[in-house]
Amino acid sequence: MITYKQYFGNEIYEKIIHKPEFLKEVYKIYFNVEKIPISYSQKIKNQLLKDVLNTSLFMAFENKKLIAIAQGSVFKDHFTLNHFFVLKGTNKSLIEQKLITRAIGYLRVKKDIKHFESSYILSPETTNSFKKMFSRENKSKRISYFQDTLFSKKSFKVFKKTSLKRK
Repeated sequence: MITYKQYFGNEIYEKIIHKPEFLKEVYKIYFNVEKIPISYSQKIKNQLLKDVLNTSLFMAFENKKLIAIAQGSVFKDHFTLNHFFVLKGTNKSLIEQKLITRAIGYLRVKKDIKHFESSYILSPETTNSFKKMFSRENKSKRISYFQDTLFSKKSFKVFKKTSLKRK
C-alpha cells in the first residue's frame, strides 16, 4: 500500500534535526544514490533547507519505505516543483501522477495555490490530471497551460473568465 506525507518549512527542519535516519532515506532518494558519502548531512541540509520557510517536501511510502520525493517552493500563491525523484524499479509515471497531483491538490486547499510551474518535465498523464483538477474546481475560471521550451518549464495558470457583454 502506498501512503503519502507532506512537510513544510519548519516541519522539515525539525524532522531532519531529530531523526537522522529520516535524513539518510531522503538523501538516498533525493540524490539517487545507493551509498551515502561521509558529508551527506551537510549537503542535504544545504539543499533542502536553503530557504526552509518556503520549502515543501511531498513523499510517497510503500510499506513504510520511502519511494519518491517531490520538492518545491511556495511563494504567495505560486508553487514551483524543483525536484522529483523515484526509487529505481518503481512505476515512475504512476507515482509521479499520484504524488504530484496530491501535492498540488493539497497546496491549492491549504496554501491557496493558483499557479504551478515545474522545472521537471511532467508526463502527459500528470498533465491531464492537472487539467481536470483545475477545470473541475470552478467553472467560472478558464485554464491556460503552456510549456516554456527554452527552459523546459511547464506551467498552469488559472484566470477568471471575462464576461462578454453584447451591445
